[in-house]
Amino acid sequence: MRTDFGKVVVIGYGKATGEILKYTDVRRTDYGYELEFIEHEPHALGVTRQICEERGIPFASMPDKRALGAYLAEIQEKTLIVSASNNFLFPAALVERENITIINFHNALLPEYPGRNAPSWVIYRGEERTGITWHYVTAGVDEGGIIIQKSCDESLRTDGSVDGSGVRGILRVLRFRFAEKCRSEAAEVFAG
Repeated sequence: MRTDFGKVVVIGYGKATGEILKYTDVRRTDYGYELEFIEHEPHALGVTRQICEERGIPFASMPDKRALGAYLAEIQEKTLIVSASNNFLFPAALVERENITIINFHNALLPEYPGRNAPSWVIYRGEERTGITWHYVTAGVDEGGIIIQKSCDESLRTDGSVDGSGVRGILRVLRFRFAEKCRSEAAEVFAG
């Protein structure tokens, strides 16, 4: 299998981003793209630097928004940017470029809970269900077309703590369901 994407850039931090990074690393042999990782917001408990070191993935820390925007603006080849646990807002000029496709992992169901801290709002509002959304990035915040969504019970205990099944369910979705459901979408996107 090959793809028209010459490069895949993963940007974000945290455990979910680490899983995505591992998945894209495993798949790069099948699809033949270069892979790199950008950490926009350094995180004390981040796992991504270690994953990059163990797997030989180029790692860059770019906490300055202007520097990150300038770096991404220089990309010339057909590139897929995978945004996960990432708070950088991609400039409209980048999003609109023909050679750039950006997808985002959002930790809530869209369009109900866009923006930052969505899981906190789900808990605050007492929702019984939550989930994740993978969507295309557009100039508007969390407004792009939905690729896949998966919902799960919020599973709040009476003391307000989360029992963890929602997190386990989300990781299961991340590993299996996303790949399964998006296989045809990915083939279409990768084919250009």
